[in-house]
Amino acid sequence: MCFHAQASISSSINTLHILTGVLAEVFFGAHEERGFTPADDGVWDPAPHGSARAGPHSRVKAMDVYGTGNEPWFFTSEADAGAFSIEVVTGPDAEKGGFVNLVSWVHSLREVAEIYRKVHPEAKVDITERGSVEELEKKAIAGREKWGRSKFWEYHRLFFQLFTVKGIWNIGKLDNEKYPGVKATSLERFLKENPEI
Repeated sequence: MCFHAQASISSSINTLHILTGVLAEVFFGAHEERGFTPADDGVWDPAPHGSARAGPHSRVKAMDVYGTGNEPWFFTSEADAGAFSIEVVTGPDAEKGGFVNLVSWVHSLREVAEIYRKVHPEAKVDITERGSVEELEKKAIAGREKWGRSKFWEYHRLFFQLFTVKGIWNIGKLDNEKYPGVKATSLERFLKENPEI
């Protein structure tokens, strides 16, 4: 957003921005990178501690939820993000710039758990209610005060959750129908295509 604002006052460039929500592979820890687990102030725990069957192929999962768990989250698979990007930058309106909102699916965290169990009937997804939106906001602000801007990686996931749950980062009207060359992946299909999750 800052680059868009700067470019609009200092350049004739029409910047083009593609907003996609959270990358599904990051949310689910598909690449086994340290990322969005509760241990890192994230949501999805692919291998909860204390689980007798914990591990990358276990169907015991856990999720930390702030707020009600019914707030919408916008997700895009990495494959869809790539396909959408090609369609957008090669499309007829690319030179005009602007903002394009494209996602694979929109579900609440409780719906994500339900769909996961539907795809994997043997699965167990434990949901831990961590607190209210207000409590999440206090925790995020405390992290920012402790670490400062130069170490925002230490607390940025809290703000990601906060802005998502409060609806600040809700993408708004989706533009998927303007790019019929990309068939967005459903959460069900994504989980079936990525059985290691």
